[in-house]
Formats: sequence, C-alpha cells, structure tokens
Amino acid sequence: MSIEKKWTRRKFIRSGAAAATALPLAAKSMRLRAAAAPPPTCVFNPEQEEGPYYVDRELLRSDITEGKVGVPLRVRITVVNAKTCAPIPNAALDIWHCDAGGVYSGYTKSNIGFGPGGGPGPDGRPPGPPPNGGSGGPGGPGMGGPGGPGGMPPKPHTTDDLVFLRGVQITDAQGTAEFKTIYPGHYPGRVNHIHMKVHVGGGATKAANADAAHAGVEVYAGGHVAHTGQLFFPEDVSRFVEATAPYSGHKIHRTTLDEDMVFKGQGGAGSVAKMTPVTSTQLSDGYVATLVVAVDPEAVPGLVGIGGPRRPR
Repeated sequence: MSIEKKWTRRKFIRSGAAAATALPLAAKSMRLRAAAAPPPTCVFNPEQEEGPYYVDRELLRSDITEGKVGVPLRVRITVVNAKTCAPIPNAALDIWHCDAGGVYSGYTKSNIGFGPGGGPGPDGRPPGPPPNGGSGGPGGPGMGGPGGPGGMPPKPHTTDDLVFLRGVQITDAQGTAEFKTIYPGHYPGRVNHIHMKVHVGGGATKAANADAAHAGVEVYAGGHVAHTGQLFFPEDVSRFVEATAPYSGHKIHRTTLDEDMVFKGQGGAGSVAKMTPVTSTQLSDGYVATLVVAVDPEAVPGLVGIGGPRRPR
C-alpha cells in the first residue's frame, strides 16, 4: 500500500472519530434550542359582521345542498386555539350562504339587495351603492344603524321556513368539520362568501318547536359563540365559476374582493380559503375549500357592526 493511501485512510479514521464525538454534542445543542424556542402562535381570525341573513336553526348535518344547483363544493374548516395552535374538538361550526342566484333560505320572498321598489339598472348594477358602505341585503341591509357606519342594521324578518345551504357540524379530534354544498353566488354589494360562527360549550339535542319538516332532527344548543366571521374565495376561482351556468344567468353586477367592504374593512385577507379542484379537467366535479380559523374559545366577542368596528353586547 502506498504512503498516500495509508495517509488517506488514517485521515479518514480520525475524521470519522471526530464526527462521532461531535454528533451527541450537536444533538444536545439542537435539543436546547428547541426547548428554548417559544410555543407556536396563531393569528386570530378577525371578527366580521354577521350580516342580515343569520337564522338560529342550528341543524346538525354535513350535506346542506338540498338539491340546489351549482358547482359542487366541499368546505373543510379546522378550528384551532389562537393562543396555542392546538385544535379545538367538539366545537360547533355553523355556516350559511346564498345559492347560485344570490338568494338565502329564510328570505326567498325578499327583494334581495334592492329594497322595496328597487331594481337593477340597465347594466345590471343596483341603483346605487349600499348606504354607508354596507353589504347590501333585503330591504336595504347594508345600511348602518343610528350613527352611521358601524351601526347594527335592523334585522329583516324571515319570509319562509326553508333551510337550504345552512348547517352545523361538530369538529373532530383534529378540530376539523366538513360540509357538502355548492359554490355561493353573489348579490348586490357582496363578493362570493360563506358566513360562519364557531360555538363552544354546547352540544347536540333534539329540535324543540321545529316545523313539521324538521321535527325530531338534531340541532346544536347551548354554549356561546366564540367567533363570527366569513370565508372568502380567490378572485380567479370566483370569476371562473361565475362564467358558468347557472351563475352566468345572474345578471347583477358582481362585486369583487377589492370592492367588497367586508373583505377590505374587516380583515378578509386572513380568511381566504385554499382551493383545490377535485379533478384537473372537470369543473363539474367541483372544489375543496380549506381554511384554518384561529379563535379564543373562552372569548365572547361582540357583534361587528356593518361597515364598522365591533360593538359590545
């Protein structure tokens, strides 16, 4: 064996021994750094306005379509503790949204967005912006209460007992709840969106005083609301969906994310869902929308006024 080869072998052995000695020290250093690292933190999802269409029916069900036609959508929301990032199991995720034509169940006989005697102009836009920069709705929801923007609008009366596109699911051990629904349409003053509430501390029970169609069904009751917010969609996905039937038959001007007062004024950028097509080639198969919602389960936040800051209860 040559001198060069002998030297290389001895050098290799010495280097390997040094590395073996250093590994435990490096591992110990990594453990110390990990122990010193701060606990994970999450960013609170901002409170957003409840809107005029909330109905306290709390039906426990995962499929809320009730035959409504539109692009299929799976909504998968994970609720976590904003202080620890730990999932919150057994929370109730309550969602509601309009159909492809911009209509909410419970308000199907309302003249959504225009108010009495109102109607779209020649270009399909409403006759004017919602009062005080609000969000539009039947009989003029979008108007601020006394004092202008930030006021609570008068709650319109329901016009029917329908419950399509409304439902509640209990989060699993990972803090996740999932719904089967359709992609929401739009109505004057609002971009495509889904409303949501997070309830904690309650549980499932049989519906009391329910109408005949829902007698004996399970509902969520008790506890308190820890969060009221909205889920938004990427603008390119909404434009693509709105170009297809039945959405394309709705001739009312579609408000974009940049034009939506809730999105812009109430922290909507933190509530945009991640969209995954079910297949890469067939839109009719729909999308999966995923979102993590970070809340304080012990908080009882006040409702947010339309177009303005939170008001205490």
